[in-house]
Order: sequence, then structure tokens, then C-alpha cells
Amino acid sequence: MAQPRTWAVVPVKRLADAKSRLAGVMAPTERQAFCLAMLDDVLAALGRTPGLAGTLVVTADDEAAAHARAAGARVVDEAPVAGLNAALDLAVMGLRAERADRMVVLPADVPLVTPEALASLLAAGDGVTLVPDRAGVGTNGLSMAPVGALPFRFGASSLGRHCKEAQARGLPVRVVDIPELALDIDTPDDLDALMAVRAARRRA
Repeated sequence: MAQPRTWAVVPVKRLADAKSRLAGVMAPTERQAFCLAMLDDVLAALGRTPGLAGTLVVTADDEAAAHARAAGARVVDEAPVAGLNAALDLAVMGLRAERADRMVVLPADVPLVTPEALASLLAAGDGVTLVPDRAGVGTNGLSMAPVGALPFRFGASSLGRHCKEAQARGLPVRVVDIPELALDIDTPDDLDALMAVRAARRRA
């Protein structure tokens, strides 16, 4: 049996608008550089993950797009639409043209990501697999087969809303805890959590 064609999708906001809640601890140029560094780490991990047919970055930011192309990813301009969920709908259209069987949506701000963590998500199989954030209410990873089987509900309390959408459509849905994907960086508290993890790893 042929292996399913799985594509990763990484949405990226305009850097000028990103991480506004870090304004108290980072200057605008620092926030933008930090976002690009996290994006580079995510793309590098995806590039080392077996079983992916390709990576699609959805962004209206020129600098983020340049980093994506340098990493070998394909870029879709999200400028014609507004909002994360609409941007991901654009990705679905592109992946259907690629005859993709499955898509994996991954944020650009999960700095602990590893190829092994991504392999755990890919191993979950057909239907819908969701990875919660560290609060247990957001969605920090989503695997969907077939492509476009589920409407995107990213935003507040997205984990529960994605589960309800899957159940309403009779799709098998799993929630899988993957610690390396649970931490996304939005607030100074998230930065503290990241520093604590990295300090512990250095001690180990």
C-alpha cells in the first residue's frame, strides 16, 4: 500500500503584529527576530521528520516567506484573507491540488519542537488528532485525514471546538499529549517556562 502523502502547514502572522503580549519584555525588533528564530527551528524540525511530502507556510510577511523558502518550504500568500482559520482554508485548497492525503497544522512558535515529537503526531493515523497546549484548552498540533475533513476553529478554547466538529462529522478524534509541542510562546510567563525547561536540560 502506498504511503499517504502528508503535508505540514505552518501559519505565520505578519511579524510587525506578532507577540504583542511580549512588548513589556522585548523591543519590536527583538520580538520579530525571536519569531523568525522560532520559525526557523520549526522548519528545521519538519525538514528532519520522515514521512512528510512537503511543508507549506501560509503568511503575508515577506521576511517570514523568505525564511520559509530558504528552508525548502512552499509559501502561500494569506494576504487575500483575514484571520488564521481563513488562511488555513487557503492551505487546504493548495494541498488538494497537490493530492495530499493528510495535513498536519503546526504553530510557528513551539520552540521545543523535535523531529521525534512530530513523528509521534504523524504516527497517530487517520481521522483527527489534536495536541493540546500546556493549559489544555488550545490546539498546538492538528493532524487531519482526509485534507479539509474538519473546519478550523483556532482561537479561544479551540481544543474543545475542534473535538466537537470532529464528533459532529463522525470522524475518529484523538487527543495526544506531546510535551515538546505543548509550550507555545505568547506571554512573559511562557518565556519563563521555556527558560526553566532549557535550564533543566542543561543541568541534565
